[in-house]
Amino acid sequence: MNTNYDCTLLIAGPWHANTMKMIEKNADHFKHIIVSTWSNAAPSVNLPNVHIVHQELPKIIQTHNAQNIYYQTRSTLLGLESVMTPLVVKTRTDEFYSNLNKFVEELDPSKLVYGNIFVRDVSYKRYHISDHLFGGTTVKLLQTFQRLREVLEDTSKVPYPIWTDRTPAEAKIGLLYLLNSNYEIDLLLNCPETRAFEIMKNEFKIINVENFSPYLIRSSAAGEITSLKDFLKRDTVLNLLNIKTIEDCAPRGPILHFADRIQFKMRKFLRTP
Repeated sequence: MNTNYDCTLLIAGPWHANTMKMIEKNADHFKHIIVSTWSNAAPSVNLPNVHIVHQELPKIIQTHNAQNIYYQTRSTLLGLESVMTPLVVKTRTDEFYSNLNKFVEELDPSKLVYGNIFVRDVSYKRYHISDHLFGGTTVKLLQTFQRLREVLEDTSKVPYPIWTDRTPAEAKIGLLYLLNSNYEIDLLLNCPETRAFEIMKNEFKIINVENFSPYLIRSSAAGEITSLKDFLKRDTVLNLLNIKTIEDCAPRGPILHFADRIQFKMRKFLRTP
């Protein structure tokens, strides 16, 4: 079983009021906590097991930054470079979760493990992970985000039509993780959905976020969420499925996806004043 001595908690992004809540709720569960933030917002805190690293906010000129993926990559990468444990759990500065020692216990060194926050099935977008809460081996994630930075700064290094706003940031991260696992890009993008799903089952693992309650998830589209289960019942914004495990990401096909869209539109219509 993994322990807090094997794992570092990495909190990355602009400093937020929820950053301290995350630290307070998990200080007893991790021997090492790293906060990676921007220099203009780095706080002065003196906590024994918390290490703050910071950098200037990078300039975006010809860099791919859809959904702020480049900012996320840079802040995550700086934090990963300071991690000394074999395992790491990465979260956002503007969210908090409780009892993340339970997440550490679920880490599998052979897989990318993530919470079921805004995840998608393979038919919606293959390799779509959740970037709100994820973890794995430090070496693997460091290599993934190093390569992701290189590609975001020069997309010709992976010359495929995925570096657009139409491909979610979460799918780009999942794809780069798999490229770092020695999968060929042509296979990943062009294989049948059934094969893509098998790859996801082999390489990814999903954990139900309800295990880490009380928690607070933030979304620019959906606002603040304190119960993902309840949000899914009234979702009129994101059209999410109730995905709890990687098995729930199985191919759904055009008919089921059409039915999903109809159900979503009906729910949205019925809730419109």
